[in-house]
Amino acid sequence: MAFFLLSFFILSIFSLSINFTSAPNLLSLKCTPSSKTDFMKTLVDNLTSEVPKSQLTNLSATFRQERYTGLMQCRPGLGPKHCALCAKTASRIVSSLCHNSSSVSAWLDGCYIQILSTIFSKTAYMNISNHSCSGQAIDHDSGRFLPALGTLLLELRAGVNIATRRGFSHGEITYENINRSETKIYGIVECVRSLSARECDSCVEKAIDKLEFYCSGKSGGFVVYGPCLVRFDIGKFYDGVSYDGVGETGNFSVWEGKYGNENEKYWFRKRVVMGYWSGGVACLLVFVLLVSLLRRTVLNRARVGTSVVFDEFDANNR
Repeated sequence: MAFFLLSFFILSIFSLSINFTSAPNLLSLKCTPSSKTDFMKTLVDNLTSEVPKSQLTNLSATFRQERYTGLMQCRPGLGPKHCALCAKTASRIVSSLCHNSSSVSAWLDGCYIQILSTIFSKTAYMNISNHSCSGQAIDHDSGRFLPALGTLLLELRAGVNIATRRGFSHGEITYENINRSETKIYGIVECVRSLSARECDSCVEKAIDKLEFYCSGKSGGFVVYGPCLVRFDIGKFYDGVSYDGVGETGNFSVWEGKYGNENEKYWFRKRVVMGYWSGGVACLLVFVLLVSLLRRTVLNRARVGTSVVFDEFDANNR
């Protein structure tokens, strides 16, 4: 019995750890505070429940004589399971950090959500900028790395507006590094699908400029510039159906504003809860193991005692 309990809890921890580590990372968040937004959760729930079915959903609604539009999309090619998980994560983040907001815009690694009031200027969301670069420098190889990176980003920018790609472009380039061996650079470019081709191209151009400015001396990085995203890395991070590790721990910055530090607080709280949960399960496992050992000890002693009694009984009868 104890063995089955131990197996159950170990499998539970393993399953939870897979779900937890595979959740997409938050890349950028913009909230507009408001005192009359008890409907934000309703809008978010409507978007996030529909997007896994089609990977793109829109809504419009009126609350208190004010018109709102919403959009949510998953990255083209993202599998239904990962799309649903990204939507669930987005819902949880927005509900936690932006529940008292009239407008929301959030990029995650794999999906995007936006809710705007019609009286809110759309252009205000076009210039939200956030970036993160890897800690590994490639200065010793910059003469070969940077031209290859520039070529890759230009190719991705040219491909993102091809109609069949639905605002998403990914690719790789191989170059000969300073050690005369081949190195690959991988990249993606993504636009919100409500943008026109011209708007997408303009956004990507600005995002690439910022990416090259902030991360050209690094082996990887990303820039969110309003409704578009650009990322590169020397390690393969996109497999066509899932997401992997954008904006992980460490060098992560959020846009400057009222909720500028809330993202870090959110993930800190989440890590604390997971720590307590894991500690509690570990204690429970130890308890179950001790009970099992104690029970076995008691049974063994009982068997030994019974054996002694029967031996004495047999001796007396003789």
